[in-house]
Amino acid sequence: MAAGQRLSVTLTDYGWGSAATQGHQRCIPYAYITEKATGGNQTICGGNDRERHVYTSTTNNVLIQTAPQENGRSPFLLHFIGTPGSCS
Repeated sequence: MAAGQRLSVTLTDYGWGSAATQGHQRCIPYAYITEKATGGNQTICGGNDRERHVYTSTTNNVLIQTAPQENGRSPFLLHFIGTPGSCS
C-alpha cells in the first residue's frame, strides 16, 4: 500500500448460523492482525455475524495471518482495501 493509506478489513463468515458456530460465546479465531508501528494486535473472531467490518489500520504496514485450522472454524473470506488516510 502507498504511504498514507489505511487498510479496511471486512470478514465474511460462510459458516455463520451453522451448528458449528451456534451457541459459541468464546472467540473462534479466524485470523490475527498486527500493526507493528503502533504495537496494535487484533484477533478476528468468527461465528457472530455473516459479514462485518473487523479492522481499520492507522498505518499502511499491516500483517494479517490466518489462525491454524481447528474444529469449529468455518470457511471465511477476508476482504481488504486500501483507503486514503487522514491528512496530518
